[in-house]
Amino acid sequence: MRNPLWKVCIGLLWLIAGCNGSDPGPVVCRPHGLQFGFDSTVYRYNDQKRIATVDYYSTGLRLKEDLFTYNSNGQLIKVEKEYINYDGTRATLAIHSITYDDIGLPTELDSESANGHVNTKFTHNDDGKLSLAETLAGNQNEFVVGSTRYEYDDRKNVTKVFYTIRMSGKFQEVLARENSSFDDKEKYYVNVPELKITNEYIYGYLPSKNNCLISNVIYYSYTQHFSSPVTVNFSVTYDESGVIKSLQNAVASDQYFSGDVLFTNATFSCF
Repeated sequence: MRNPLWKVCIGLLWLIAGCNGSDPGPVVCRPHGLQFGFDSTVYRYNDQKRIATVDYYSTGLRLKEDLFTYNSNGQLIKVEKEYINYDGTRATLAIHSITYDDIGLPTELDSESANGHVNTKFTHNDDGKLSLAETLAGNQNEFVVGSTRYEYDDRKNVTKVFYTIRMSGKFQEVLARENSSFDDKEKYYVNVPELKITNEYIYGYLPSKNNCLISNVIYYSYTQHFSSPVTVNFSVTYDESGVIKSLQNAVASDQYFSGDVLFTNATFSCF
């Protein structure tokens, strides 16, 4: 006698699809943790396979946490950063709120912290890549902070970053950095769209497709710069399947002007 159909489905197809039409989808590898010196970052996911929290550790102690909030469309709309005291109590450091256009691209970021209110408006090019970020400050957005403009190559990597900043009493555009070499692998968060939003739109890391290998840095913020360009060389390692395992530079302080998240080891969870 043949096995009933439901037994065949359960016995043979449970990994790829259920007979009732519910498909768990393909297995995707997402970042679980990053290590950089004595610091580490751990990503925790909810039942919808989206990031729920990002925990930041130093010497084994959890010091900060990002809490993610989504709308009914699954879009990341708020990131709240909290400081965690030794006794477990918390203090809010910043709240970032994001709005989107009709095709799902971020248009605006409102950030509240002890430093006040900051508003950033985003413009994208025809490929949907971030091309301009204009930042204002003050309760009524009355103060111009500066703007960041990105230029891309044919591979959708940022080759030049320009800042418009106040110099000698007026605003001028300056070349902040020039990236001359990239690998052919995508960022460690390629499979996590909410992490792309966080890294590139909230925290301002380079919105390139691939990992930068050589960069000449002049300005690393609107108010901080080197007296002459500093060349930053990155080393990248991958596992046997080509997944990035580390992105680093010999000088640990380069984390602050690298343009990318640096890490000495990355781990992934596949689900």
